[in-house]
Amino acid sequence: MELLFERFLTEERGEWPDIDLDLPSGDRRERVIQYVYQRYGPYGAAMTANVITYRGRSAAREVGKTLGIDAEQVDRLAKVMNNFEFKDPGESLARDLRDTGFNLADTTIKHFAELWARMQHLPRHLGQHSGGMVVCHGRLDEVVPARKRQHARPRRRPMGQRRLRGHEDHQVDLLGLGMMAVLQDALTIINTPPL
Repeated sequence: MELLFERFLTEERGEWPDIDLDLPSGDRRERVIQYVYQRYGPYGAAMTANVITYRGRSAAREVGKTLGIDAEQVDRLAKVMNNFEFKDPGESLARDLRDTGFNLADTTIKHFAELWARMQHLPRHLGQHSGGMVVCHGRLDEVVPARKRQHARPRRRPMGQRRLRGHEDHQVDLLGLGMMAVLQDALTIINTPPL
């Protein structure tokens, strides 16, 4: 098809390129995933796991509940503890708490602030990568023990229990794009003869 692959294989990159396959979201993507499982067998392929970690808001909610802080105050604290937005250089946790009416001299709030800071990026739960699959030449259970494999929804997909660090070059992303599904539906409508 005369595609230029050299752009993905530059020496400056220092790693192998990702393999991404863009598919229509929904049933078509699921059929491809199921084909990969059938082709490589129950021990030859699995969805990639993602370790979901505590971040600003989720950590604030968990710490607030654990310390028995009133639900309304936990909501206020969670709004303050959003560390995804731009922060000016003068911004600090103490200033954010003070600006929203919390007193850092209060032992509960002080304890909250300390625990919240320590919880950042700690593992929260294991999730399924949005499209990543690992395909093994041999048996995947030699890398991820079979007894620790989980079944991810939908259709009880096998999923490696932990992220396979160092095996990213073996991952294929089967990405489901909603817009491709819409285009596919539009083509079906266009090509359907009128009644």
